[in-house]
Amino acid sequence: MPTNATLRHYSGNLFNTTFVKYQDLINGELVLGQVVPLTVEFGMNGGKVTGLGLRGGIWGAGDGVVSGIGATAEERSEVWFSRVK
Repeated sequence: MPTNATLRHYSGNLFNTTFVKYQDLINGELVLGQVVPLTVEFGMNGGKVTGLGLRGGIWGAGDGVVSGIGATAEERSEVWFSRVK
């Protein structure tokens, strides 16, 4: 089933992101399964993108665990995708 991601610029290298996952086909039509709001942050070094990080409850931390702490985009991310050259 298809999954769509929409990125909307928020501030600097931060984007509000919504992932929409479609669950199944019923009578030939896609049925919405899940909408997940996340924050996407692009890591930068010397004006070049080093990767892309996702955060916002991906790994299911328990109550009281703070997400998004660190000095770099990679450190603040729950999931990090390094740029491949």
